[in-house]
Amino acid sequence: MATYRPPGTSRREREERDRRRERLVIYGVVGVLVVAILVVLAGLYFTQYLPPRAHVLSVGGNDYDASAVARRALYEMRYGDEGLSGFDTAVSETLELIENAEVVLARAPAVVGDVSDEDVRADLYERLAVEPEATESEFVDALAERLTDSRLSRAELEEIVTASILVGRLRDAFVDEYGEVTPQVLLSRIRLADEAAAEEIREQVVGGADFAALADERSSDAASSGAGGDIGWFPLAALPPEARAALEGLEPDAVSAIVRDGPFYDVYLVRERDEARAIDEAQRESLGATRFLEWLDDERETVEVSVDLSAGEERWILDRLISDLGS
Repeated sequence: MATYRPPGTSRREREERDRRRERLVIYGVVGVLVVAILVVLAGLYFTQYLPPRAHVLSVGGNDYDASAVARRALYEMRYGDEGLSGFDTAVSETLELIENAEVVLARAPAVVGDVSDEDVRADLYERLAVEPEATESEFVDALAERLTDSRLSRAELEEIVTASILVGRLRDAFVDEYGEVTPQVLLSRIRLADEAAAEEIREQVVGGADFAALADERSSDAASSGAGGDIGWFPLAALPPEARAALEGLEPDAVSAIVRDGPFYDVYLVRERDEARAIDEAQRESLGATRFLEWLDDERETVEVSVDLSAGEERWILDRLISDLGS
């Protein structure tokens, strides 16, 4: 029996029609795959590369997104005056540094005056290790390299420099308030990581045990290891507030109450007191730093701060930091 063929349809036409149909199917499949890939890439871009939310920190009238925090963390890791403690605290420390800098920029000029463009430029020359007689082109090249390495804009870097200059001026001004002499105490210290152990040690010392022997045997303070706990002369004003309160009014040979200092528990022995002891250069720096932190705590109360950082955003910032450090 003969096969029916539509009138006017040749074999070649049928084959061409089948090939077109196959091409359309292939194009359709490829199109679906391309769209799916684009969707995946867009998702990765918006969730992994772009900051996950516009603002994670607001200080006064200034907002910082996750990308800005990541850039600041990178700068502090590579070039910061004090750096960061490590990756586990990098994000929280960076947020605190940004907050402190904003407080300084807002409040310090009223105390120590404004910072000029020339002041910032001179500081940049020093930071970039550019010789004073260098050409403008050499300065611009060094600055561009620093900006590339830190991912900062020039305005961001200049704000960091301005805040640093203001901090230095504040510390100098605060040190000058003390003059040439100040009340000081000669101290020995036993430092422990456990509060119960610190209480036990204190009871032994109060009961007549030898402080120096216990310090050499039990203290985790590397600075005074093998020295009987001796940590030298300290201006009372340079001590942390908790230690200062515990030592205020103690006579020689008196033992302090337990003093909490971060993760440690300290027991102090006052060996000598001098109400007008000369301040050396290291003590001047310590006095200035302590007084500045007190000023910063007071002024922070006058600036509105809002932190809105999720665990995912913190992870994103840390991932960007690690990636940028490796690039």
